[in-house]
Amino acid sequence: MCQAQPARLSRSVLVHTTDWFHLARKQLNGKWVFDLDKITGELAESYEVSPDAMKITFHLRKDARFQDGTPVTAEDVKWSLDRAVTAPVLGKAQLLTGSMTSSDQFKVIDPSTFEVTLPKPDKLALPNLATVYPIIINSKVAKANATAEDPGRSPGSRSTRPAAAPT
Repeated sequence: MCQAQPARLSRSVLVHTTDWFHLARKQLNGKWVFDLDKITGELAESYEVSPDAMKITFHLRKDARFQDGTPVTAEDVKWSLDRAVTAPVLGKAQLLTGSMTSSDQFKVIDPSTFEVTLPKPDKLALPNLATVYPIIINSKVAKANATAEDPGRSPGSRSTRPAAAPT
């Protein structure tokens, strides 16, 4: 089952997030660690890594829904990851460690297929998408309720501040 949790965007907009994957845990030298070889999808029903390890293609679950019942689409994933790499949000640093630094790395193939292109093979790219930091947001709700104070209100834009009034 796709689990969703409410999260806040700005002061007043309630949006919903969905985890991408579940990381299994294993013991290593007597300590529990994430098992990076056993990643199972929650939002994505499957994924493929290209032979050169520079593209990861995700196939989203057809039954994935936000808490309001709206289907989760590849457009929502792209918008959310674009925001995560361009806005001053917590997910930015997490994605950076997996070589995801630019919105042009994320591509919608069709409504339920999404692709990430890496500049080089990076063993942290897939596990970083399995963390709680790159949350997937209902982009239509976020855009409809965005304010000038929202970080990344317009992913890809250089500034998140409102334009100065003409003098």
